[in-house]
Amino acid sequence: MKYIKLLKNYLFPLWNKPVSEIKRNVYFSLFFSANITLSILFLVIDVFRNFFTIYFAVFNTLFLGVSIINSESFYILIKNQFRVLLAIFIGLVVGFVSFQITFNHVWTSVFITLVFVYISSAIMVTGSNVLPYNLGKVMYLPYFNLVYFNRPDDRSIIPFLKFLLTGVSPIILVIVVGLIFRMDFSSNYYIQCCRQNLKTSRKLICTIERELEIKTLESINYPLDSSYQRNIVKSITNRIEADYNGSLKDHSQGSPLKLRKKLGVPIYLKPRKQEPIHLSPLSDVVNHDRDDESTCSMMSEFTTTSKDKKISNQPEYVKENVKDSTKFKNNGSLEGGEDIVNHYYNFKKSLLKNPKHQNDTHNYFKISLEKLNVENSRNLNQMEKYLLEAKKEFWNKDMFGYFNEISYLLETNHKKLLTINMAFFENITVEKSRTLLVILPFLNTLINQTSRIFRIMHKQIGLKYKPVDITPEIEISGNELFTTIDMENIIEYNLTKGIDYLKSTESLQRFKDLKKHKTLEYSQYKILMCFDYIERTIKDINNQLEEIYDPETSFGIENIDEETRVNFLVSAFKKFSKDQKILSSTVFMLSFKLWGKSKESQHITMFKSIFKKWYIWVTTWNKRRKERNELYRIDYNEFPHIIHPHYTLKEKAQKLWGLVSFRLFSKWVYSLQLALGVSIFSIVYYELKIHESFILFRNLAWAVITYCLVSAPSIGAIAYFSILRITGAVFGSILGYTAAVIYSTTNNDVARAFIFAASTFLCSFFGSIYTRAQMFEKLVLFFILSFVIIAFLAYPNNSPSIITSLFRMMHILVGVGLVYIISITVSPYYDHRQLKNNLYLFPFKVSQSFNFLICNTLLDPTIVPLETRQVFYQPSKYNYIQQHLPNEMNQKMFRSTMNKQLNLLRYQIPIQRVLLYYSRYELFPLRKKKYYQLRRLLFTETKMFHALLSLEFIIVSALPKKHLNEISKVISLNLLRLMSEIDNVTKGFMNIPDTEKGERFITENQTKVICNEIARDIGEYIYKNRYDRESLNLLRYCSAIIFCLISFVDLFDLVFDKVVAISHTSVYKRTESLNKKDDISKFDEALESLENEHKESIQEEENNIISDFEIQKDFDVSLRDNLGDNREFEEIIQEQNEVGNEIQKLGTPIQ
Repeated sequence: MKYIKLLKNYLFPLWNKPVSEIKRNVYFSLFFSANITLSILFLVIDVFRNFFTIYFAVFNTLFLGVSIINSESFYILIKNQFRVLLAIFIGLVVGFVSFQITFNHVWTSVFITLVFVYISSAIMVTGSNVLPYNLGKVMYLPYFNLVYFNRPDDRSIIPFLKFLLTGVSPIILVIVVGLIFRMDFSSNYYIQCCRQNLKTSRKLICTIERELEIKTLESINYPLDSSYQRNIVKSITNRIEADYNGSLKDHSQGSPLKLRKKLGVPIYLKPRKQEPIHLSPLSDVVNHDRDDESTCSMMSEFTTTSKDKKISNQPEYVKENVKDSTKFKNNGSLEGGEDIVNHYYNFKKSLLKNPKHQNDTHNYFKISLEKLNVENSRNLNQMEKYLLEAKKEFWNKDMFGYFNEISYLLETNHKKLLTINMAFFENITVEKSRTLLVILPFLNTLINQTSRIFRIMHKQIGLKYKPVDITPEIEISGNELFTTIDMENIIEYNLTKGIDYLKSTESLQRFKDLKKHKTLEYSQYKILMCFDYIERTIKDINNQLEEIYDPETSFGIENIDEETRVNFLVSAFKKFSKDQKILSSTVFMLSFKLWGKSKESQHITMFKSIFKKWYIWVTTWNKRRKERNELYRIDYNEFPHIIHPHYTLKEKAQKLWGLVSFRLFSKWVYSLQLALGVSIFSIVYYELKIHESFILFRNLAWAVITYCLVSAPSIGAIAYFSILRITGAVFGSILGYTAAVIYSTTNNDVARAFIFAASTFLCSFFGSIYTRAQMFEKLVLFFILSFVIIAFLAYPNNSPSIITSLFRMMHILVGVGLVYIISITVSPYYDHRQLKNNLYLFPFKVSQSFNFLICNTLLDPTIVPLETRQVFYQPSKYNYIQQHLPNEMNQKMFRSTMNKQLNLLRYQIPIQRVLLYYSRYELFPLRKKKYYQLRRLLFTETKMFHALLSLEFIIVSALPKKHLNEISKVISLNLLRLMSEIDNVTKGFMNIPDTEKGERFITENQTKVICNEIARDIGEYIYKNRYDRESLNLLRYCSAIIFCLISFVDLFDLVFDKVVAISHTSVYKRTESLNKKDDISKFDEALESLENEHKESIQEEENNIISDFEIQKDFDVSLRDNLGDNREFEEIIQEQNEVGNEIQKLGTPIQ
């Protein structure tokens, strides 16, 4: 079954994909295939075929495909096509100059080719915004074509001008076809990604709720204490059974009940009064992605006896939320008292009887949560990419503020959901399950209302609700509905102030009319009511926890771990639900903006705005020049040395040389490889063409073209693109020859043209759908290129040849072989080595953010002075900390800086995943073990980063608190020891790449010992203050810090073990450790020496920071250019450029 499923996914890549993604892939594939089909008009129509040579038409299709596969946005598609035109123009200009100089001596052009390819590739690879490398490298094709391949017989410029039209015609095609298909813009794609993110977040919280319920049921000891608890269990199990098809009478004994709605795990249920059946294996798991109805609500009404008056006094809205809508007709004995206990006791036994099946159940939920988190992260990366592109659409600048706010809030939501997931991967004890059982209805209500908010926001931003002002059936003005609430700033104070008005009789009557027409205002009214429910539910959770709180048994040493995990879970749920207020108001206001812009087509708006911008720029150019000169004169008189600094000739030469050397020599190895390959193989091809008539050398030019297209800076990227190139060539040649054979069976020109166009459309359409669904978007370009060459070349003479197809594949193999020979012989660069070095460096980046968090929150400023704290987070190229931070930061500045650091760290994870993907082609099959080691290390470091997010979330949520400040005085010294230990270990990781394998040593990791002391100190403090009921909620926040800190240190210790194993580093035991409290004096000496070491390192690296940072930035730029169509890196590079500029102005790193 496993292999059948894999085969199905490969053969049918759109199977089980979201409907929105299927529509998007199909629509773009139609656009792509329509452009490719229209481009063959240069061969089908006699006028174009006589004007252009056949190879010119082939290159026209190639240039069109290169620009289209790199973006989906209409505006970016046009910009990319102009970039391709610029690259063609540069190649033709240099080619024409070389042709004129070396007209009768072609071999001398090799020197011009060498210099041209080296300089142009070096400039583009180091990060050219005007002409990215993945688009700019097409400039070598017109140069090679007119200097070596189709060299003109005279010095006429006409062939060069004709070839320039191959770059102009795709622009016309993209604009015309884009207008016909009404291609979307980046702002629309941003909205789509936002909707998908809201939907994924909703799935996440529903999955978390179901896992919590099942874990609670498993941990209960029967019989239950009260009828209240029995009815909670009844409501949970009834809802689980309701998620399956039919009632118990429809299933025979031992048959699984299939999933109908959202439960992802089938459970074998037994008929009444039979032995319990085990939990089924995961082979019967069915899809749980349906999102039509929410299952996040209790379905049973609570009935209690007179003995449970204290517990039965629950709020009305909880009772309303748990009404039993599911009736089991043939199971009437469930209404009885003893039968209820027996039934749910058997249900619990069915869950626990087979531990293997129980673990399978929770592993399934764990895997589901991880998949949803990865999907959420990818959606956020796509949103950031589309946000950068949308900001170039200047006619939509009034929406940029909403886009920025939504991106920030969804990033924050992602971090919070990751932190909540951490609390679900361990078992719950019986005592804590009783605690959760009491508050489970309230948690269910909390999740239900939060899920409802996300569902409404998903519909709002998808324009499912229409505003009142544009609904003709309603005469009420939209401004009158929320007069008492500031919709642009829904905070707790504003909501409390206006909620009474929304509940008034007058307001309810108005909203009753709006409900009939599904208006946007009524949907927001429902969201406000959900927030009101959430506020009351949180109060009731706190009250229930306070009622069942027993100071004698809570926060004891024996159960502090379980206590901290549960407290963290409840605190995270409450905080996440409350924090959706600003997001809901932003989505509401953005929906109004989108309805206002829906009246006019964006395509018309774009052309009008571009024309208006150009017109204003041309007509006001002289006026702006005079104003600029006048301002310059005024500023120069006031600040002459600042406005016009005086540099000596030597200083000017140094600055110019610094810029030139960075551009030309940062990636000189790859630029030299490419220049040598293109120049040498081009002249070899030309000499073979004019001196040899052997058939194998007839079309050897495609080997040189393949070299230009496949060449990449790393061995892994070359292997990846080579596989795509060979695969595309094989399938393209086969289908191209098949198409040529079919249309050659008739001599009717109309029939031939129709068959030719239809086969081109079908091949490009299905090829695009398949490759986009499998994330191999480059493959369709290579496929179409081979299809075009084989099918197009045979069209004029109507004579297909299988020999041409075979030689075509052979020449591609020759080109790929040439790339490998040059790359391996001339200073090879391996992705797995770069990945390994990045994984050694990433823990230090995480530790610096950890230090920044601890130093500004948990360290007591009266014990640890500011100078000592700043030692642990000095600005560096490794940690994204800006150097111009003030000595004392307020909470807003601290949170902003911390969020930026965490986001930049998150952006590094997709880069490492891409390197890991390329490393597979370098390490398989001979070094497969090393690949799996790198993959496990990357996974563990990612989990460590998620643990840091959890720690940041719970600490910031607890600020500012009285008990947190008191705890800081107790744990500050141990926190300093912990940060020093982490710094020592991570710096040892950083030194591994510079050390020989047999000389790598590192001291023993003592972070767990120190962390246990910190956890013990916090636990003792909480235990001493456990009778302070007024601060009970704050103490729970403090106990949650223990759980997050231990989780982070455990994962850090796991990273330590994996790094030591993969790097073959020797670990030395410590004879004198700093983990003893009576050895504080030695620690102080070490801390002082550490501070001196930092000061010396700052002085030593002051002159190296700019070049070091640029090297790191260059790698990110080159990695993006290797991917070509991978779009996750533009936002990363922009963020790193901003940090780099600040460091370049002020920065000095730490060692």
